Amino acid sequence: RLRLGFTTFPSTDNAAGINLGIEDLFIQQTGLTVSADYQSAFNGDRNNVGADLHYFLLPLGSYFNLAPLVGYRYIQSNDFNTDGVHLGLRLMLALSRTGAGDISLSQSYLAPGDSKEVGITALSVGYGVTSKLRLSTDLEWQNSFSVKDSRARINLELLF
Repeated sequence: RLRLGFTTFPSTDNAAGINLGIEDLFIQQTGLTVSADYQSAFNGDRNNVGADLHYFLLPLGSYFNLAPLVGYRYIQSNDFNTDGVHLGLRLMLALSRTGAGDISLSQSYLAPGDSKEVGITALSVGYGVTSKLRLSTDLEWQNSFSVKDSRARINLELLF
């Protein structure tokens, strides 16, 4: 899925921005997918960029699936920034085998064990409008020792 969307950062004076990404690009018959995204507030106070590799533990097309994730991420929020290894677990509930609707919940950690570690909880809901076009929404909460942030997105996704 190719994604383009509008982002709002309620914890940063309701700053607004844009996000771009590619979601769940399958690597042949392996159960591996690659995702990459970029998001930025128009005022420059928030930036987030990263890429993740997911490995689905159950056969693709299952109504329920778990996927450990590993990747790299950079987060900047006002005066706080951190980057590093991104590790976590994603739970997928497919409401349709064709990708017409799904819900995912993930818990991950950026720079685990570091003094600037960030815990990230994300909830995403998507629904197919046509066979090639989806609408999705994401809510995300970022918690570190010094900063607590939140983000909400609404996206238009093109399936290919």
